[in-house]
Amino acid sequence: MGTVMPHPLLFGFVKEHGSIPAIYTSKESIDFYNEHNSPVFAIFLDNEKAFDRIWQDGLLYNLMNIGIKGKMWRIIYLWYKTATAHVQYKTITSKVFKIEQGVGQGRVMSAWLFSLFINDLIYQLIESKSGLIIEHLHIPCVLLADDTTLLSSSKNGLQILLNIVYEYAQRWRLKYNALKSKFLLFSPKKYMHKPDYVFSFGDATIVMNATVPYA
Repeated sequence: MGTVMPHPLLFGFVKEHGSIPAIYTSKESIDFYNEHNSPVFAIFLDNEKAFDRIWQDGLLYNLMNIGIKGKMWRIIYLWYKTATAHVQYKTITSKVFKIEQGVGQGRVMSAWLFSLFINDLIYQLIESKSGLIIEHLHIPCVLLADDTTLLSSSKNGLQILLNIVYEYAQRWRLKYNALKSKFLLFSPKKYMHKPDYVFSFGDATIVMNATVPYA
């Protein structure tokens, strides 16, 4: 596990962070590289149903790794391992069923627990040495809640970052939807309109798009 939680590149659910600082960080980093005649390859990954898919046993393991043990750990354990729900539609109510994954949207601790679950991904991306480097700053990604943006000055560097995310997702049972993920190239004109910008994400591919909506 990384030593800082949350990492400075994790912008969601953090005081004085949020969408505006996340967009500012991305834009200024891209502008810096473009002004120095370098392209920036960016992929915007769609983390499908992020909160609802969190692997609870993996989350509990991560809590122990950062030193949350004893009574506090047992409280969180019971909180999730005994959680149940039912579905009601008009006058019809389903049988009660056990909730076996996810952190529950809207719960007091859900945002923090989700951040903990993906925090170590940032450290792994940094360790790869891929991404954008501006003086002493290393920016391979910008994470805003369940939105993951990967940034690199080269196609190969971006593929390395993608491979790390894919392996992390496999290990921790996260699901990214490659079909809804987008690739953009920010660059001087000499890098534009090349047909071979296709990236692999496991068995899936991610291709270039014209625009990407960003919350």
